[in-house]
Amino acid sequence: MCKKMTLLILVLGMSLTVCAYGATLTIVDLPATGTDAASGISPDKTYTHAFDFGTNAPVTINGVAFEQGTTSNLTAVYTAVSSQGYGYTIDDTRSSPANSIHAGNDASSQADGQFAELLRDMLFSSAADVDEGTIVTLSDLTPGMVYSVRWYYRSWSAGANRPITVNADGESHGIFSDTIEIQIDSGGAHYLDYTFTADDTDVTMTFITNVDNNGVHIYGLTCEVVGLPTHASNPNPKDDAVDVLRDAPLTWTPSDYAATHNVYVGTSYDEVDAATVPTASGLDVTSYDPGRMEFGETYFWRVDEVNGTPDKTVFKGSVWSFTVEPYSIQIAVDVNHVTASSSSEVNPASLIVDGSGLEGSTHGTDSATMWLSAATDLSPWLMFEFDKVQKLDKLLIWNSNTTSEGFIGWGIKDVTIEFSVDGTDWAPLEASPQIDKAPGLATYSEPQAIDLGLAVAKYVRINILGNWGGLLPQYGVAEVQFYGLPVCVRSPEPVSDSSDVLPDAIVSWRAGREAAQHTIYVGTDQNAVTDGTAPSVTSGTNSLDLASVNLELGQTYYWRVDEVNAAEAVSVWAGPVWNFSTVAALTVDDFEAYSNDSPNRPFQTWIDGVGFTNPAPGNPGNGSGAAIGHDIWSPSSPYFDGSIMETSLVYSGSQSMPVYYEGGGSQVDLPLDGENWTRNGLQTLSIAFHGIAGNTGELYAKINNVKIAYDQDPADIANNAWILWHINLSSVSGLENVTTLSIGVDGAGAAGVLYVDDIKLYAQALESTGPAFSFVKITSDEDCGISSDNVYTHTLDFGTGSPGALINGVQFDAYNNAANGTLNFNREISSGTFNDHAGNAGHNVTGGLVDLMTDMYYNGGTVPGGTTTWTLSGLTPGQTYEARIYSRQWGAGDSRNATFVFDPDGAGPISDATGRLSQDNAASAGFANGNDAYYISYQFTAQAGEDLVITATQHINTYSWHLYGLTNQEVK
Repeated sequence: MCKKMTLLILVLGMSLTVCAYGATLTIVDLPATGTDAASGISPDKTYTHAFDFGTNAPVTINGVAFEQGTTSNLTAVYTAVSSQGYGYTIDDTRSSPANSIHAGNDASSQADGQFAELLRDMLFSSAADVDEGTIVTLSDLTPGMVYSVRWYYRSWSAGANRPITVNADGESHGIFSDTIEIQIDSGGAHYLDYTFTADDTDVTMTFITNVDNNGVHIYGLTCEVVGLPTHASNPNPKDDAVDVLRDAPLTWTPSDYAATHNVYVGTSYDEVDAATVPTASGLDVTSYDPGRMEFGETYFWRVDEVNGTPDKTVFKGSVWSFTVEPYSIQIAVDVNHVTASSSSEVNPASLIVDGSGLEGSTHGTDSATMWLSAATDLSPWLMFEFDKVQKLDKLLIWNSNTTSEGFIGWGIKDVTIEFSVDGTDWAPLEASPQIDKAPGLATYSEPQAIDLGLAVAKYVRINILGNWGGLLPQYGVAEVQFYGLPVCVRSPEPVSDSSDVLPDAIVSWRAGREAAQHTIYVGTDQNAVTDGTAPSVTSGTNSLDLASVNLELGQTYYWRVDEVNAAEAVSVWAGPVWNFSTVAALTVDDFEAYSNDSPNRPFQTWIDGVGFTNPAPGNPGNGSGAAIGHDIWSPSSPYFDGSIMETSLVYSGSQSMPVYYEGGGSQVDLPLDGENWTRNGLQTLSIAFHGIAGNTGELYAKINNVKIAYDQDPADIANNAWILWHINLSSVSGLENVTTLSIGVDGAGAAGVLYVDDIKLYAQALESTGPAFSFVKITSDEDCGISSDNVYTHTLDFGTGSPGALINGVQFDAYNNAANGTLNFNREISSGTFNDHAGNAGHNVTGGLVDLMTDMYYNGGTVPGGTTTWTLSGLTPGQTYEARIYSRQWGAGDSRNATFVFDPDGAGPISDATGRLSQDNAASAGFANGNDAYYISYQFTAQAGEDLVITATQHINTYSWHLYGLTNQEVK
């Protein structure tokens, strides 16, 4: 076990391990031949990130496919998501990032195989001077998990001099405590391994140059999961937290192997770090109550994990710290709520509370940052108004601090202080203080503290009886700050203006200091909540279960918490009014949590006819002809070694559940824990399903074994589109205790595969309207559906050609970069560049469609998560339209995955989504041949004052959607 230390060592062509806080930085030298085998890269490992930087196509080493990093020079912070779904950013220590992509040079003398290709081209910190360089942050890690980040590098050229300092913060809570210095050009190929236990969700590494204009070269980077944690992690309070409650418990995430925990707590870092006698030992819980702590005190604590029998190994933890809340907190005073008996022309009273002249606690001598009364003011005073009544602890005052104070003495001296709740009736501070004279120096850093005796007031007035000069009737003050007890609630969770709050969520707040209980007002009328006339409940804790007030879905609610203590002089302290919006629907299942791994396989939650045996005792199944999930185990299956869940035909999110069925009464059952489907005004159960051609049978659902037949066209089960089936819950009894939801297919000889996605509950009465989306194969002008008999608002042909395509008498408008913003159409991109392309001949169509499906528009240089947005305007409210996007394959080996969202009421919450499609494989839209050309059809009704907004989000680096053509026509 490495002790706490930070080492800075120059490494010249040798392997070395540097340890700090338990993390390790290790340089591994690689052989010039057999490099792939020696690299340690393996498909048996779990990677969160695997990048090949540079201009060339990314490599595959030992079966691990690297993804290409940015292909553009970076002049701003680069943020993206890895193909494994983990975030990352690339930045620069300079205010203006300058990381460039380089084609590289031949690395074959230092490595062979694919590893030589990994080390050929790279990302480098261009024109970097000493102490400048690249910052890489990998995100979405799991606290407590052990990770290994590897940076792959090699010598650029013989005789070069490229010493680089690498700093890392993997388990030091944002502090770069792990450091190593490397001479990149010492010869050969290497990787730097940084193994650490994650203390939070991010690890940041900086690569800093030590010689002018010799910036770091980053050829490749991986992050792999090494193992489960052996140390305590994820402390609460967080390390270095401030304003922690006096009676807050200490909690942590244990290691997987710990049997008990030893806790050390104290006010000295060194004592806690060196301690061998625990404050509490042998704990079998992951929390410790330190008792009521001192206001403003900083505490240090550590948790040692102790293995069980027989070894009882103790894993010493890191030392964490936090600072307890202060006795009182600063009260803001608006600059417009400070008044004075008078002010000189350039020294208004607002300067007293605006922080001007202050740097930390030190006030300067510039008179332009201080208040000064008018000359000959015979009754000087200052008055301050707070936003609400406060319980005042103290006043900090910096007196007038001009360099003239020594001989003029404008600073105030004798004063009286008064308080008022309403601005009419005033009460004096019992002891009239004298205000200290300021030194008239730029080092004035000790303001005077005046005890305000916990006075209750909204207004404070300082009556000035004299100044320190005693000659001129003119008075000055530099700055004042008020502090009061936090008797009102603050820090709501969720924060005000939050959306998508569940109606059974727990809301909480930071309680007022003197509260004995809490009165909570909740309602949709903001004025009623403000006035205290809305319905209210009481709570003895600083939280409320919203289920107790039966909220409706899709509503905005206002809430206020009053702190109550009848034993205090002020028995009620009214809180501010906050708000949140509830979710539009409750999710029964969105199918995002399932995977290939037990116990998260879909058929271990939804019960099919096959059942499962592992983990024991398993489930024998429901005896029907339904089977959940793709066959990933049979070598002959097209899904062999793939995903049990469907990842191409998806309504929303990233996957849906395939259900294979054969025979009438084939069904899948979801056990539920007695849910109440009458709460929150619920009226509709919505099920998204997608059929395929050739499906037979009659769809049904069951709630508590009460059968509900599909009420639309029975042929929809074979429709190649996502359909939302809305079930009216008013026709179903027993909804107070729902224990089972089933989806099945009836009918003799019924067979096929059905895809199921978002199952939700709505408070609105919704009607099934058939498919919003459909996918139609096209081969020629005869079957494309384009006709001069249709009324079009948009007929757009994208690419370089002009004029646009002419199909069946319909003349398309040629749309290119120069025309952006015209033709009632606009396009925007979140990143990348607009590009028009001459296309290729892979259209697989004939006739006028050839012109439409050859050239196209695309978004260049994009990253996973990048979006392209198309907006169709000029629509007639109330008119129903059909929008079509024309699509085809670009390259058979490409993977142009994107998710489409159609929003018919303007940019805002998602309205309808097609799910994920691969443009280069028409099978993702349900067609038999992957190279079929087709169009995506979306029907909608135009909303008053709103446009149709279509957003395509790409999932693979640099593979944005190709837009060949788009139409929008009236539906008669």
